[in-house]
Amino acid sequence: MEIGIHEYLFKADGLINSIVKYFRIADPEKIYGTDMTAPQWFVLSNLMSRGPLTMGQLSKALGVGRSTMTGIVARLFKKGFVVRTHDKKDRRTVYIKHTASVQRCVKIINKRIASYVDRIFSKLILTEQKEMLVMVKRLSGIINSLDEMK
Repeated sequence: MEIGIHEYLFKADGLINSIVKYFRIADPEKIYGTDMTAPQWFVLSNLMSRGPLTMGQLSKALGVGRSTMTGIVARLFKKGFVVRTHDKKDRRTVYIKHTASVQRCVKIINKRIASYVDRIFSKLILTEQKEMLVMVKRLSGIINSLDEMK
């Protein structure tokens, strides 16, 4: 018997809530080796892969409001992980950029994240792992294309 789309969505919603709950880290130091939060890590990841970004660009990338992003960046600034620089042509435009100290801890953090994910994936057999990766890539592509249409 084929599952209706609405029934599937309700089941998927439960699964997504379980995944989010599992990945919500009560003690970030266990995974990041510092008191860095997941949103702070996502900001640094974006800055490292894309270069300096404005608050608006960061807000859009993480799907949060500018006021939330301001708080995240302020905490990263206090930790010495980011600096603010003004555009030379338009001083009103402020770019956020990661500092050299970030690069020192990135390797450690990436290893910790990989270990955390490995513990989860080790509970799946190899074919399930491959199927999961294919589906995640497919869903990510669909979501990205929908976001681009907005």
